[in-house]
Amino acid sequence: STMSEIAAQVKHQLQFEAKEIMSKKQDIPEHEQNGESVTLVTFDNAKGTTYSWRSMNDPVMGGQSHSSFSIESSEGHFKGTCAIVPFLKAPGFCKIGTQRSLIRAAPKFADASRFIDGALYLEVETTTPEYEGYKVAFGAKNAKRPPGSMHHSSPTFKAGFKIPGKGRTTV
Repeated sequence: STMSEIAAQVKHQLQFEAKEIMSKKQDIPEHEQNGESVTLVTFDNAKGTTYSWRSMNDPVMGGQSHSSFSIESSEGHFKGTCAIVPFLKAPGFCKIGTQRSLIRAAPKFADASRFIDGALYLEVETTTPEYEGYKVAFGAKNAKRPPGSMHHSSPTFKAGFKIPGKGRTTV
């Protein structure tokens, strides 16, 4: 897509809500899974699935995006505006991630390795279903970095997704 198409996509305010993030074995109907899933994240204070989160924006080179993340009624609410970085004439970013610090160890998530051939499901809701830039990313212990990739952070898996309408849905 052209830069003007990207700019048109990011100029609107984004609102995104997630209730839980889970992984399931693919191609097994939900009613037949009999526990064949693992919940990775919830926002209900449950031990082992609730984590501390923070929003992050594009602070360098004049980035003007802004966002916030809050938890209300056991749901994560990510809201913000992704703006064009004037110096680059390109979109900036807004994202959320789990918090880590120098004092606390990195958060540990449930082991979903048995679902390597499965899928990751997000229960989401948005006020901007026309936005086409939603992405989810996660890292994995002992993941191998692809040849030629950047070495400034740990390897991650990323995928785009679309939200088909304003009602709550699983993608």
